[in-house]
Amino acid sequence: MSDRTMLAIGRTNVSVPKIAKRTVQALAVTGIAALVSLAIIAANALLMGKASPLVAFYAWHGFITRPEIISTSLLTAIVGVAYFAWQRSDSKR
Repeated sequence: MSDRTMLAIGRTNVSVPKIAKRTVQALAVTGIAALVSLAIIAANALLMGKASPLVAFYAWHGFITRPEIISTSLLTAIVGVAYFAWQRSDSKR
C-alpha cells in the first residue's frame, strides 16, 4: 500500500505523502470556518447598525486569534478529516 497520494492544486496534481494531504485539508477547513465566522460577525454588525465593517473586522480578529478558538477549530477539522479518511478506506475493502 502506497503512503503517497495526489493533491490537486488548481489544475496541477502533486504527489504528496498522505499526512501532508490531510494537513492541508484540515487547514483549508479551518480557514473556511474562519471566513464563515467573519461573514456572520460582519453581517451581525451591519444589520444591527452598531458598528462599521472595520469594527466588525477587529471584533472578528479578536475572536479568531484566541488560542482556545484556534485549537478547537483545528481539533474539529483534524477529527473530521481523519474520520472521513477512515470511512473512505473502510469502504474500499
